[in-house]
Amino acid sequence: LLSTLLRTRVNMGVVLPYLPRDLRSAITKTDFDEECRAKFNTIDVVGRGRLKADELLTCLESLSAQIGVSINHKQSKRFLEVAQSEFEGIVKIEDFATLVQFVIVSGYLDTDEGKVILETAVKEEQMFESFVAGIVEDRERLVTLIPFLPTSFVDEITSEEFKASCNKRFQELDQDGNGTLDPVELIPIVRQLSQAHPMAIDEAKCLQFARLFSDDEGSLMPEEFLEFAQFLSAMNFISHTDEGKELQKEAGVETSCSKMHSQLELLEKEPRRLDEVL
Repeated sequence: LLSTLLRTRVNMGVVLPYLPRDLRSAITKTDFDEECRAKFNTIDVVGRGRLKADELLTCLESLSAQIGVSINHKQSKRFLEVAQSEFEGIVKIEDFATLVQFVIVSGYLDTDEGKVILETAVKEEQMFESFVAGIVEDRERLVTLIPFLPTSFVDEITSEEFKASCNKRFQELDQDGNGTLDPVELIPIVRQLSQAHPMAIDEAKCLQFARLFSDDEGSLMPEEFLEFAQFLSAMNFISHTDEGKELQKEAGVETSCSKMHSQLELLEKEPRRLDEVL
């Protein structure tokens, strides 16, 4: 699991938000890359700009110790094997800082405290994926449910007042005033909706979220934001009101939220059916 987590720079971002602040700051500070390059150059005396991975073991251990993470020779070799698969056995100077980050974080995640953090990070990642999958499922179900929505509710979410409210919220979120909501501007909304760890919601996750509603595959236009707000309102009505729950029965479908609640109720009554629910 640890090797998989550290195999790419993207996966590295999964655990970074959960690391202790001092450690996270040390390996993401602006001059960290310069420090790593300087260390690299003390070994690369001929200035080739690349070294064999095994030439860097002692250097990696030294940099880790400076940051306060104990990495022994055996750990360095084990994690260096993971990094070698990414760098094809030859480490270039421009990649060295990333490799050092991998080794330092790997060493920390091997501690008792680090193992707890790794488990938390993986669970949070799975929760976000479930959140996105739930939206996809609910959008598909909503097509079936729309004909059953009360006329008064449809009138409400298509009214000029509702549109004006959405437009106002859109402008509040559009911090750069470019008329679109970029992924980074969606962070407050995604954090609130996903209920994930605040630091776990980054631009990449918001981009994934935006693509669910955007034709531009990266940002939301005002009309797409309106559609998103209407979707949320409809799902909230369907999942959390008595009328909405009756509507689901009438249409013969169940939203992801309602499905989750029914599964939890089932587990409370019959704990032995855990495997069935999962």
